[in-house]
Amino acid sequence: MVFAACQPSYHMRQERNGKWALRAVLSVSVSVPGHPSRLAASAVIGRANLALAASATPASAPPLPGVDIELLAAAGVDELKRRAEVRAWIDRLAAELAPARAEIAASTAAHIKGGA
Repeated sequence: MVFAACQPSYHMRQERNGKWALRAVLSVSVSVPGHPSRLAASAVIGRANLALAASATPASAPPLPGVDIELLAAAGVDELKRRAEVRAWIDRLAAELAPARAEIAASTAAHIKGGA
């Protein structure tokens, strides 16, 4: 739903059987009111292309020589946990700074209204 709402431009390729296949998401409009921010557009493009790459990989891919899949999966889980911790830290900092930001905004507004 979010993907369709972003109205992405994309690259399609016709397969040998005549069907069309989505190959990549190229861009998402951000210049039209109501469309996502550049950050949201970037996330949509990145996640869509990641999903396309994953869907193009055969489910029964042969094991890669010299690659410990269990170790690689554990590293991926660790990275996701680290990112979640960083997001939580950023949210805590934003909450701590909210009163100061509000105070600065109020002070600036009062200064502007006062004409000083």
